[in-house]
Amino acid sequence: MTLTVQATFTVLLVLGAYLALGGNIGAAKILAARCADPLLSLVDMGGRLRGARSELTRLDTVLRTQPLPEPSDPPAATP
Repeated sequence: MTLTVQATFTVLLVLGAYLALGGNIGAAKILAARCADPLLSLVDMGGRLRGARSELTRLDTVLRTQPLPEPSDPPAATP
């Protein structure tokens, strides 16, 4: 996901340089402002979802663990 954001940001930088050289910098500013922040938010959410999935997998493993067997003859209580 981070690679996608970095690639998109690189494309935006190249496009911004191209538009700046052509005198159309207004369009580059709008593109950069509109695309970079939402993409970075998506990367953050993706990381959080991966972390939550990992925690759920560990929790599922614990919940599926068989309980310890109970002895047929419990030990006598010592006074």
